[in-house]
Amino acid sequence: MVPPPTRLPVAPSERPERYGSGMLRRFGWFYRFLGLGRALSRVAFEDHSAERIRTAALAGPVVYVLLRRSTLDHLALNTVLNRRRLPLSVWSHGAIRFFWQPVREAWAQVFQRVGDRFRRGPRPHPVRSGWLASVIANGQPTALFLEEGPDGAPDPGEDPLSAVIDAAARSSRPIQLVPVIVVWNRAPDAHESAALTFLRGSRERPSLFTRISRLVLPGPSAPFVQVGTPLDLSVFMERVPPERALLPLEVVVTHQGFAEAAAEIRR
Repeated sequence: MVPPPTRLPVAPSERPERYGSGMLRRFGWFYRFLGLGRALSRVAFEDHSAERIRTAALAGPVVYVLLRRSTLDHLALNTVLNRRRLPLSVWSHGAIRFFWQPVREAWAQVFQRVGDRFRRGPRPHPVRSGWLASVIANGQPTALFLEEGPDGAPDPGEDPLSAVIDAAARSSRPIQLVPVIVVWNRAPDAHESAALTFLRGSRERPSLFTRISRLVLPGPSAPFVQVGTPLDLSVFMERVPPERALLPLEVVVTHQGFAEAAAEIRR
């Protein structure tokens, strides 16, 4: 039995738009100017991946989990979800959507956030305040990255995964963690010079140069988004107490969710 939450959610009047990090149904001129609309249209997304997301959304609130923070990976996921009319996250950890929105919509939301700050003060921290846990528990899709990048791991009190654990105690339906891998280069790594390794990265950690070149230049196979088997958080929480769940959950998502998805790619 999961104990009651120790933190209360913030008022429902806190709109996700105040954080400016959700995914988009419509993109603006800068997205098209950079050629991302045409380039990301090449990203493949197979039927079985779309079906996994639909099934997870019927079972409970969806949390998309990407391994490493990457704007291009996040945009690729946003694009393929749009293509299939699948749920878009209303909050994405570390993402900024201002640059990709239609101009009028982007600036309208900026002025709205400025007005909110004057009327109601600074926006609450999404994790520490309990806002993110409340949003997830209320059934709205979200997205997070397991690895923070060069800045290192977040403080445990600010880790979005801890908000997912808190939400498990508040949600009437089981939360579904959906592991997502964006594959830019399927070819095996070869012995290369240090300069080429710096430019291209590895298969597991492709560089920005590799990501962009795979979008723009023709190749034997297009980049694609792979969705692993969703993880039902209620099953995990039956075995691990919430106060000790953060690190084991990271391990389970990494070694079960992502490992299964990677194994399917190699087949």
